Amino acid sequence: DIARGVALLPDGTGGYVLDGWGGIHPFAIRDQPRPATPPAHPYWRGWDIARGLVLGTYGTGGLALDGWGGLHQWAAS
Repeated sequence: DIARGVALLPDGTGGYVLDGWGGIHPFAIRDQPRPATPPAHPYWRGWDIARGLVLGTYGTGGLALDGWGGLHQWAAS
């Protein structure tokens, strides 16, 4: 019950899963390469406050939503 959101890459080869603490985890579909891991992103250890995740147009970053409606930018390189 810790997954809070998923965002697919524009080409459908993978994407990112958001956990309740704000961790952003890349995944690949089938045998595709896994997307880059975000080096820095919002993270609230032990505090289940993350609520949603969206990717930007090119799939290299986006926004994470917290429980108060705050938006936090993140990037993957």
